[in-house]
Amino acid sequence: MCQGEYGTFLPVDMQDPVECAHHLRTRLKSYEDSKLYCMAIATLEDARSIKNLADRLKALEVDISKIHLEGALTFLKGASLLEDCIIQGEQPRETNYVLHYYRDAARLFRYSAATYEKNGKHETAALVYKCLEFAYMRIVHLLSTTLNKRSVIFERSFEKKADRKQLLCIGDHARCAINAGRRSLHILEFGVPQQQGSQGCMSSIKRVISCVHYDVGHFIHLVNLALKDTGM
Repeated sequence: MCQGEYGTFLPVDMQDPVECAHHLRTRLKSYEDSKLYCMAIATLEDARSIKNLADRLKALEVDISKIHLEGALTFLKGASLLEDCIIQGEQPRETNYVLHYYRDAARLFRYSAATYEKNGKHETAALVYKCLEFAYMRIVHLLSTTLNKRSVIFERSFEKKADRKQLLCIGDHARCAINAGRRSLHILEFGVPQQQGSQGCMSSIKRVISCVHYDVGHFIHLVNLALKDTGM
């Protein structure tokens, strides 16, 4: 079950961006795709490096919440770039690469959100729970797109058992997204007022909370602005 993949906070089997690059190299459609592909792979390699840095610092008992959050946002950006440069639904393995990186982002967001909430940093926790919702919804969108394309291409259920499993997986991730969104709103309503956050900070957070899950670049931009306003 997809839901079980989020039982642990941190990725334990991260996909290698170099392996992904080798597989996708022959699938590029144009020079523009090639540039986008290079950006995607470079971004994912950066995300992996950030996550590895956090692992090393964790042994020194250093607060690594901010590093994990940076890594999660970088995974989210890299997964989105990679999604843009593949032919969705026609090559299951390519789609699986993108899903894997979105899941890496979700795991790191979940860890960061729980840590910030535990430490009483409610403004940041609300933001990161929204990021977690956003990552789950990107997974839901990609799974739904590939399932619909299979149905159109074959004009029937591609494989009834596989499709049922994917529908359950979509439902699991959708529920996770809803729960993360509710947690974000709950903290914003009951946690942040106790800290008397500034009006500018609250406005930045609310812009993130109201952002839809389609434009990843715009969402990350709003998150970074809000983090700056919270003093991150």
